[in-house]
Amino acid sequence: MKARNRGFTLIELMVTLSVLAILLAIAAPSFSELIMNNRLATAVNEVQSALNFARAEAVTRRQSVTVCISSDGASCSTTGHWQDGLLVYTAVAGDTQILRHVQLAGDGLKISPGSSTDFGSNKFIRFTARGGAVAQGSLRFCDTRTGNYGRQLTLFPVGRIESSKRQLCS
Repeated sequence: MKARNRGFTLIELMVTLSVLAILLAIAAPSFSELIMNNRLATAVNEVQSALNFARAEAVTRRQSVTVCISSDGASCSTTGHWQDGLLVYTAVAGDTQILRHVQLAGDGLKISPGSSTDFGSNKFIRFTARGGAVAQGSLRFCDTRTGNYGRQLTLFPVGRIESSKRQLCS
């Protein structure tokens, strides 16, 4: 009785590797787009969380709380950009208390006001002791892609924050 060989022939191995290569070639572009979409969603969620935190702290403390651009986590920047990072703080009688620093991560991430009049053309967002926003506006989140890949956070005067998808990025 002849012993049976267990294993693959060279032809079977080559066919399997060819099918695997084709599947990887099809899946790779979709996977990189998925990663970029997740990076944008994460940035939107982090900023929205910081804004919700600032609003809740304003109501809890019964004093205004400000969110500003900050890359170092210690002070606000008047020349920076929203993607550099955010600082949540309160200031009472000249005493500044930092409540949270949010460092945003993402290659090619760009966060900009939806229009030139958003937030009164300021580089900060302030919530009153009643939870309302001092100035309304929106922040647009884009990456290196062009087209309807962006996301947007809209801040209403009552302090409500709304997220939306499919914003035009150029």
